[in-house]
Amino acid sequence: MGFAKSTDQNLSLLKGLDRLKIEGFPLLIGPSRKRFIREVLNLPSIDNSIWGTSAVICKCVQMKVDLVRVHDVAQVKHSITMSEQLW
Repeated sequence: MGFAKSTDQNLSLLKGLDRLKIEGFPLLIGPSRKRFIREVLNLPSIDNSIWGTSAVICKCVQMKVDLVRVHDVAQVKHSITMSEQLW
């Protein structure tokens, strides 16, 4: 995520996680506090980006991504725990 990719490119990667998983390699996704989340949510700073990060992480967990990297571990863990109960 990030690193010279546009918002659209980052969103395309997330929407295409199923195609990446088919290759059989372990996936590590690190969307925490990335610019593309702030752009989608129209946020001026990282201060409130935890909600967007949590949404991305829930998508990653749903797609069975092997590892996720986040800054706000406790908050994201709560989002994952609740999302898993809904699936």
